[in-house]
Amino acid sequence: MKIWVILLVLLFTTLAVQSQSLPGERRSYAEKAEVALVSGDYENAVELYRLWLEADPDDFRSWYNYSCALSLANDTTTALVALETAVNLGWRDSTWTMRDPDLERLHDNPTFDLILTRMSQLWRDNQAHSATSSTRYARQVRYAPYLLDLPNSYVREPARSFPLIVLLHGRGSSMEAMTDLRQRLALPNVIIAQPQAPFAVQESSGGYEYWPSTMQNEFGDTLLHGIRRDAGQWVLNVINDIASEVRVDTDQVYLVGFSQGAAVACITALEYANSLAGIVMVGGYLPETQRDSTAFGRMSDADVQVMIAHGRRDQIIEPSTAEQLQADMQQAGVNVTFKLFPAGHEFTDEMIVDVADWLGDQQRRDRAASEQSTQVERD
Repeated sequence: MKIWVILLVLLFTTLAVQSQSLPGERRSYAEKAEVALVSGDYENAVELYRLWLEADPDDFRSWYNYSCALSLANDTTTALVALETAVNLGWRDSTWTMRDPDLERLHDNPTFDLILTRMSQLWRDNQAHSATSSTRYARQVRYAPYLLDLPNSYVREPARSFPLIVLLHGRGSSMEAMTDLRQRLALPNVIIAQPQAPFAVQESSGGYEYWPSTMQNEFGDTLLHGIRRDAGQWVLNVINDIASEVRVDTDQVYLVGFSQGAAVACITALEYANSLAGIVMVGGYLPETQRDSTAFGRMSDADVQVMIAHGRRDQIIEPSTAEQLQADMQQAGVNVTFKLFPAGHEFTDEMIVDVADWLGDQQRRDRAASEQSTQVERD
């Protein structure tokens, strides 16, 4: 009888760790710890990562982040132990580890140098092994669901086509997590779609991603470049599928993406500029391999409007990344609205208000241009 009691306690403890719920999504201790780390609440981040790693001791990425939190909390001895544990379990990115500002307090410690050396050697050993035995990837057709929300006026106005806004969630999230954003944007007379990224995250934190993160360490950016382009094609397929089923104004299609979803929005705009009126990037970036000398020029030629919103305290995607992206786009002639917010790596209420205002302005601009064009044709 006592054994069953112990088992039940362990089961409910694990479930509690893994499914701390928030409206529209499931947030684990690992995700809460990341939020605490980004916001500068290092002591809380340390405790949350400790709780998470009790439930999932093999999560090497969380061991690395735990090391960062400990270092920032000035517990360098335990931080080194956590970092070494991360390496033992599979962490191999020595280049980033060496320059990660979160680990700055460890830089003068000889143990830190030994860990970096071992990490580099393990990476080389993996590369040597992969020459004879490695994972390979074959291209495949993938299906992923999306939620579709039609405005109340859709039935009342059967002759009207409506703007389409596609919400792209961040890595490790899901389409349901964007429902709260859809409601808080409160945009009337628009069709809103919430696709789910096509790949399940392999880590225990769950959720979905637009390209498998496991490819990063195994193949670098060469294969990922093609996978990311496929993500843009997938978004276009979603848009085309919606337009084939409901009345979409194809001159007013907008993408709103957060984090990795923002990267996908930008990639889609680069590859299929003529299919979009604008994109919103919140806490986003553009992978270096997706850039080329004419990419932003195509967006400018197609008059794709861009809004970039980023947190000043974002430690996941540094604000300088967003600032450089703005500068590159503007140099190519893209019309960019750029704003930094007092936030970390998150989509805050203040951001939502500004995004809603921007989207509303774009729709009014597009509607006025369409009416003017119609009047010219009549004249």
